[in-house]
This record gives sequence, C-alpha cells and structure tokens, in this order.
Amino acid sequence: DRLLAIESSAAEKVELHQSVVTDGIARMQPLTGGLALPAGQIVWLGDNGTHAMFVQPDRQYVPGDEVPAVLVFEKAGRIEVTFKVEERSTDLAPGHGDHAQ
Repeated sequence: DRLLAIESSAAEKVELHQSVVTDGIARMQPLTGGLALPAGQIVWLGDNGTHAMFVQPDRQYVPGDEVPAVLVFEKAGRIEVTFKVEERSTDLAPGHGDHAQ
C-alpha cells in the first residue's frame, strides 16, 4: 500500500516530507508520491528522514496531548488514528534541530 496523506483538524495541514542531506546541507523534500509501504515490512515515519509536519497546529502541544488525525492510504482508504505527543527525541532528523517534528 502507500500512505498518501495525513489529515488533521488540529492543524491547518499536514505535510509528508523526507529530509535529505546533499553536499552537507539538509533539505526537506515533499513526499509527493506518498510513502511506500511494502508488503510484509514495517515502515516507521522517521526512517530515512521521513516525517509528518503539522503546519500551523491549533495549539502548542505538550507531552501527553492526543492529536486526532486520519491516515489516507491508496488501497486501505481512510483510517482514523490518534497521535500521542511524546517528549522530543534528542535524535532529530537532519535540519530539524530548531522545531518539533
């Protein structure tokens, strides 16, 4: 399957990105084709610099908050989920040291 989008009423929009380091410079690239989910494999947002960016969230989230969202898959369709906000990892993706992922 393929994760095409994430939607949430808790933010203006949610973008799927991949951080890529080229010539020592980290850049975010949109995952315009979505995130591939090969059969029989586990795929995590965070692997290979992938992440979801909640743009203009409705408030500043703190650990323990729950954020409603809908995962939009190519084949599985729409699945409602709740993200639980956790402490920020010290292992941030390249280029994200100054903001939350």
